[in-house]
Amino acid sequence: MYLDFSNGLSPITCSVKAAVAATGLGKDTIYKLMNEGQLESASVGGRRLVFVNSLQAYLEACRIRHELAG
Repeated sequence: MYLDFSNGLSPITCSVKAAVAATGLGKDTIYKLMNEGQLESASVGGRRLVFVNSLQAYLEACRIRHELAG
């Protein structure tokens, strides 16, 4: 796993690669969601970083929609 919590700090952002590893979503899907504004991200020094809380909120909303649908 690419998200390391061993130092006691929770990351605010993660790389696209870490978001893919943490969620099981594909890289193209992560980029699509960022481009559509469904995931908050920031470009820093040529890197695209995903805000972890945005990723968690998106997946939680997916879970709720799934529960309501079924």
